[in-house]
Amino acid sequence: MIYSFIGVEIVGVTSGEARDPERTIPRAFFRLVAGLSAIYLVTTALLVNLVPWNELGVGESPFVRV
Repeated sequence: MIYSFIGVEIVGVTSGEARDPERTIPRAFFRLVAGLSAIYLVTTALLVNLVPWNELGVGESPFVRV
């Protein structure tokens, strides 16, 4: 479970070493959230485009199906 927080942890740890923390920390968090959102949206779009939504069931993972 720790792997899912590694991006946020890196931003938090390096914030103490930033030259201009008032500007760089908000930008870093924005980029982190934007990057994770993009990964989620691209993955969802690929799954929906590769497998019709009405064929996806509860019995198996969509990633396994693809």
